[in-house]
Amino acid sequence: MISNGFRIRLLSVLVACALAFSAAAADLEGLLKQLPGKDYAGTARVCEAIVAEGADAIAGLCARLVPLGKGDDNAVRYALSGMAKHVTRAGAANERETYVAGLVAGLAQQPEPECKAFILQQLQFAGTDTAVTAIAPLVNDAGVTNEAIMALTAIGTPVAADALKTAEAGAGDAVKANIGFALARMATSPAEVTASSVPESTEGVILPERFIEARDLAQAGKTRKAARICKELLQTHVPPVICIQILDLAVSIEGGKAQPVLMGLMNHHGAECRQAALTHAAKLLNKSSIKKWERIQKKAAPEVQAEIAAMLAGKR
Repeated sequence: MISNGFRIRLLSVLVACALAFSAAAADLEGLLKQLPGKDYAGTARVCEAIVAEGADAIAGLCARLVPLGKGDDNAVRYALSGMAKHVTRAGAANERETYVAGLVAGLAQQPEPECKAFILQQLQFAGTDTAVTAIAPLVNDAGVTNEAIMALTAIGTPVAADALKTAEAGAGDAVKANIGFALARMATSPAEVTASSVPESTEGVILPERFIEARDLAQAGKTRKAARICKELLQTHVPPVICIQILDLAVSIEGGKAQPVLMGLMNHHGAECRQAALTHAAKLLNKSSIKKWERIQKKAAPEVQAEIAAMLAGKR
């Protein structure tokens, strides 16, 4: 027979757990309200505090993502993207693994393709071999194929390369071409790349050295020069898989100041790059930029007008 004393102790433990959970949730909400920070240091402090809450908290943020135009998750997106940059600094290996574990758990539970794509974009910046098993099946998921390939390419390890090779066997022609291009970029020497593995449309194209330079400059804190290189690269013809990576870097550096760059892509790049630009733009909108996007919409081609209209829906 269970004694009253035991019941009271058990109830006390349950109440304490509930209060602790409530306090943790309140702390997380308080941290989200501090984003975006007034400066990089302020944002970094918030990101550090969220990572300290653990992988479950990060997975919880992933669960709060909603497709663009269906709700306001700007603070969550800002937090997740800010952490991607924060945990890739030197000496942050443990924080990075916590972050990646949270993203992987969140990816498994997220049903929306656009939200999955956003999580995969963060794994492009911070992903490690820990994430490969979760990413690999998504290479042949039509809703997030490109993002999954780019995430594995960015991880760039033999484990990631093997995952791409395995996915290639069951892929359609278009996906095989993208995988071939990705494997060509990941190869450590020309001997590892067969002629058939490089799609003809991107023959001879590799990750631009200037993009690598920009990424390294950004990590070193030389953001002005890094941003300038990104802008110059986006004025040239680059494959979608590279264009999107350049966009991600440009936005991570400049935030809202990158809106003119995003607007400039509406008439000069294909649908994949436009969608990536619009995804970023939706998170950076304010009254002034909305008016500018409306002016661009009026002058754009019909299909681009529709894409911009979808991005602006519910934001006015």
